Amino acid sequence: MSTILLLLYRLLGLYSWVILLHCLLSFLPFNNRFTQLIHALCEPVLSPVRDFLQSHFRMSYIDWSPMVVFLAISLMQTLIARLI
Repeated sequence: MSTILLLLYRLLGLYSWVILLHCLLSFLPFNNRFTQLIHALCEPVLSPVRDFLQSHFRMSYIDWSPMVVFLAISLMQTLIARLI
């Protein structure tokens, strides 16, 4: 059981790096296979969070969805670390 939790912990950490990379690449005008892959990995998670934030809060033009997902990943990693 702890092996599965450790794997999940590390995958969550890797996914947070992918989201950070997505945020950084959004400022660059590149559109190649790599950026499309990063976009395809992140948007299924970021898009529902973005839609929720836009429909329930009057947000500015800043996309806060990566920060919310980072917070959720951090909370999940904290819970997993307590279980390991």
